[in-house]
Amino acid sequence: MSRQLLAWETEERKLQSVYVDLAQQVYQDLYDLHPETYQLLEQLFFHSAAAWDVSTMVSSSRKMFNATRDPKWARLAAWAEWVQKAPQPTPSDPFPCPASPNSLKIAQVLLSTTGNTCDTSEIFWLRAQILLSSDQPGDLLKLARQQAQEGSLARLWWRMETVKAAMARCGKEGQKEWETERKWVAEMLERDNGSQRNYAFYRYLLLATQNSTDPDSVQSTVALLKSLTEQIGQKERAPQLAQLEFDIVLHNTKIASEMDISSNLMNDEEWLDQVEQYWNLWGSKGSIVTELIAISRGSEKRKAMVVSFLKARAAQQHHDETSFKEVSNAHTILLMEKDADWMPTDEDIEKYWRLYLEGLRYGVNLAKTDVQSSDSIGLLTVNLLLLMWHSLPKNMVPLYKSILCLEKICRESPICMHAHYLLIRLYRLIGAASLIGPHLTALGLSEIQLDNLLHIAVERGATEALITKNVGIWLSHTDKAVNMYQRTASDFPEYVKECLSNETYSKITSIRHLASSLRDSLSSHVLAIEQARLHVFNSPTVPFPPQLTRRLQKSLKAEVIDLRNWDLIQEIGGKRKLTKDITELGGQPIEDNWVKTMGRFWLAVGEFIKSGEVVDLELEDLDALLDHERALVQSGYIVLKAASKALKPSAEITESEEQEKSLKGIFSENIRICCGDHASRWFLIQSCISLAQLIKITDLAFSRAAEAAKPVKGKKKPTQLTAFIADLRNEIQDFKTSIVGLNSRLDAVRSEDEVKWDCLNSLFHEDVYLQDIFDNLMDARKAFLDNLKPLLSTKK
Repeated sequence: MSRQLLAWETEERKLQSVYVDLAQQVYQDLYDLHPETYQLLEQLFFHSAAAWDVSTMVSSSRKMFNATRDPKWARLAAWAEWVQKAPQPTPSDPFPCPASPNSLKIAQVLLSTTGNTCDTSEIFWLRAQILLSSDQPGDLLKLARQQAQEGSLARLWWRMETVKAAMARCGKEGQKEWETERKWVAEMLERDNGSQRNYAFYRYLLLATQNSTDPDSVQSTVALLKSLTEQIGQKERAPQLAQLEFDIVLHNTKIASEMDISSNLMNDEEWLDQVEQYWNLWGSKGSIVTELIAISRGSEKRKAMVVSFLKARAAQQHHDETSFKEVSNAHTILLMEKDADWMPTDEDIEKYWRLYLEGLRYGVNLAKTDVQSSDSIGLLTVNLLLLMWHSLPKNMVPLYKSILCLEKICRESPICMHAHYLLIRLYRLIGAASLIGPHLTALGLSEIQLDNLLHIAVERGATEALITKNVGIWLSHTDKAVNMYQRTASDFPEYVKECLSNETYSKITSIRHLASSLRDSLSSHVLAIEQARLHVFNSPTVPFPPQLTRRLQKSLKAEVIDLRNWDLIQEIGGKRKLTKDITELGGQPIEDNWVKTMGRFWLAVGEFIKSGEVVDLELEDLDALLDHERALVQSGYIVLKAASKALKPSAEITESEEQEKSLKGIFSENIRICCGDHASRWFLIQSCISLAQLIKITDLAFSRAAEAAKPVKGKKKPTQLTAFIADLRNEIQDFKTSIVGLNSRLDAVRSEDEVKWDCLNSLFHEDVYLQDIFDNLMDARKAFLDNLKPLLSTKK
């Protein structure tokens, strides 16, 4: 790594590590002057927690306890000890491995001064975590049975979760404890209405029964679930679903009691009867799709029975919203279960789209803020159309149909975010990015959504926005995202203080994880790179703002957290290919290596704009880039390096710089890629954008050199400067000749693969609204190429 890059990374680390909460320092200084003032010590603790100064947290909280003997401060001091000496929970590992033996003795002594009761679920969570970190699962079981037999849902949830962790560490010795747990959760289900409505308790019952060594455990659980189904099964689906799931467990899993359970198993006819009863009650619920697949797993015979049953249900006529949802859900499950090589036909598309249109009648009186019942089957139709297009990508008809289906869904159901979101992706894919504005606005993204959902418009999107004159709406969203990153960086430490003040310890882990994830978010780094690209187009002679430079420097960090969320791209699931993958812009997702390579390159561009110098780039991980991006980075660096050398006094040029690569053919690779075959219109556009960026960089280097070459009295020009200007001028002249062929190619593409409305109206008939949408779509594709052409020229 070059010295300049190393300096950038070092500076970034210093900015993070040297950051000291000024308020903490003020309270520290005041407390040193007035050690008898406990209010100052209290504030010192809270501010050290906000800054995550663990050693100060430990010392200040312990001093507060020693001074006040307040049980709250005993718990806060115990928490600080635990944070300092034990591995901390993460979302993926909520109960990490134990700390070093005896390292938490002080934490336990502090907790012992507060008595044995847990007045809140958060206090129970803290005591349970410290016991698990102390490798005392047996004591945790005692605590759970003394302090979490009943209470709030949060307390009972933490009881179940912590006991599962304790049992895993007890091994065979804890096996006999599972029956006690089974009896406890069974009692909760028998008498507590809240537990009866929460499937977590049923799952815990099944787990406890599976692990119980009591010979009567299985029979008792079967009887309980049957009783609950009879009592509340008409209002709550949980007991009957648990019955079906437990039967799968009994068929597929070894039971710890090792008793003969055959008498408790349903035969296939009984099981199918239960499935039909469950469907009759809950077949219109969206969750039925995954539930029915889950309860038939592991048995091809039962899966075939379900498929046969669902075919009959899918063929039924719907007469109201409930029956329509049942028919839609049946079709969805059947599609999920089709073989991986199955491909829909035009008849299938017409069938599902007709069903969507029929379902609209049930939503005629819905408010615009309500979701149409037919949205899901409409989105399913879109998924199938995209499958057809993916199998034969040269045939654009299914792709256009999918866009028009989505526009129809958006018109009938403006609140359907899935349709708006996918339209943004498809409009960019087909080269009609000017049409994404209304759909991006309709999403109404805010807070963390500006990181984990906005990527669909941000990634490689800045120059698209400029070309399509959408830069205003693009900047409005990206500016909100930048503000969100800045706000959360300052707000989250305050949330930690608030949690400690209220003793809501369990929330701190999530807050800190979210804060660190946003700080190192892949999307935030990509946004910085896109803003740099846009800056070079708009203000090529103006240095990057300092904040942008710092954000680009952050992109060089080793760890990048991918928070991108794809939930708004609805998938069929099962054996079907993912729509997210089918419509992937560029064919490969942006990952951390892309961020680091592009971040280094645009930092180098920014440094050249600022000083006329360029750092030594280690062009590694180039495989993470698309081919046109790779050509941009390689050729752009050659130009910048040569310009930097030309601008130096001759005496300062090193031997290695004298051997720099020639400027010969710097545009040829990007032009070759632009003129080649492309998987999509998006690929062609992005190839041309990379060429346009190379032109901007070359123009910048030429202007800088030409300015330096102007005669100045008493100052001698570097001898290599004239040669550089001559070489670069020759390359620019060659480019002007080569670009003629590319412009001809763009003219030809402008009229290629155009689809006529006649190819689509078999599905949409004479829908005037959709015909107008289609005409606008075709115009937008042509306008994009027209607006792109001026960027592929140079005035030098």
